[in-house]
Amino acid sequence: MINYIDTKNEIEILRIRIDCLKNEREELSSLVSANYSRVDRINVQEIKIPDKKIIEYIHRITIIDKKIKEKSEQLNFLEQKLEEMEKLFKKSVGINHKIFTMRYIDGLKADQISRRVGYSVRSVYRILETVNQK
Repeated sequence: MINYIDTKNEIEILRIRIDCLKNEREELSSLVSANYSRVDRINVQEIKIPDKKIIEYIHRITIIDKKIKEKSEQLNFLEQKLEEMEKLFKKSVGINHKIFTMRYIDGLKADQISRRVGYSVRSVYRILETVNQK
């Protein structure tokens, strides 16, 4: 399982990146639509040399659309992982809750946790395994 705080930070970064890509796409679309009423009507064979810039804008728009789709899929995956972690977090109680918190929220390793709670490393792994199986 991945670290809770790192996942939340990565989700926030992805949201910001998607917003930036959408803004960039809007700017390019407005540049294209300033010269043409609809992007769909542009026929590549009919474009004159000065209009090559428009083709470049359209190409960049398609690349940005692909990036937005990829980032959105990553975002959905991480949000699902975060939701799973939150469900596990709510289910855990007592020492399980404490160990789960140290591992996935504080980001401590099993040997560090074992020293703090007075359990063996093997016991810490066993507890983490049971918490993950719930």
